[in-house]
Amino acid sequence: NVKGAIAKGQAQITSDRATVESIKTGKAGRNEVRDVTLRNVSATYESIKGKGQWTFSSPVALARSGVAGEIQFTDARASKLSGTLIDGRAQFTSDQASAKRLKAGQSEFNEITARDLNTAFVGSGANKGEWTFSISQAQARSGVAMGTELTDASVSNVKGSVVDGRAEITSDQATVERARTRTVPGAVA
Repeated sequence: NVKGAIAKGQAQITSDRATVESIKTGKAGRNEVRDVTLRNVSATYESIKGKGQWTFSSPVALARSGVAGEIQFTDARASKLSGTLIDGRAQFTSDQASAKRLKAGQSEFNEITARDLNTAFVGSGANKGEWTFSISQAQARSGVAMGTELTDASVSNVKGSVVDGRAEITSDQATVERARTRTVPGAVA
């Protein structure tokens, strides 16, 4: 059930369900989200100063995988998602988002859930950009950060950025059920 209107250089579309094989942004389309499903989606396209801008919202969004800058994810889900895409920049907000796996630079996390997520990407390609984000609360079942294995990690009031494979993250509070430092083969522990 798709409805739409086009007037004065602007297109508005609504649909009960939309599926997209691939969404690419940035130069050469190096930022990509694959197998996207949006429910009850509303989207607007307009040209602003010669550049196309998409804004959208959906109460439920699913994506099988994605790459944006240094961030890679699989099996993502977001509730109350809204976003804007324009000229290699992307901004997203979500009440709650989750992913089966998330990799950022040398850090990798499994079974992640984030509440009150705000994120922005500015860049021209998969390795030339910066992600900034804030999250009120996040949990990960397991992961590895800076060579340390983590189990049942939780953080609150998180702010961070990922640039050139390096993640900088601050948090008001962090708890971890278990942490274990990995040793390099042949290194003396």
